[in-house]
Amino acid sequence: MKTRIHAIAGTIGFLTILLFWTSTVLSELFGSHATVAAVKSAILMGMFVLIPSMAIVGGSGFSLASGRNEALV
Repeated sequence: MKTRIHAIAGTIGFLTILLFWTSTVLSELFGSHATVAAVKSAILMGMFVLIPSMAIVGGSGFSLASGRNEALV
């Protein structure tokens, strides 16, 4: 169950960051000043999704790695 939570939260975090970058690039290249401002505002609101997902990834990863001594972990 922990691995599934870790994977889902990691995917949400990755897709959120990907969406932030993609929308920023597209708005900067093809949008007006108002569009850029709207995208930046939406990204700020998107932090309410990104921050908890990254906290869940960190916590679940820490939990999954407990008791392991490999160098990769």
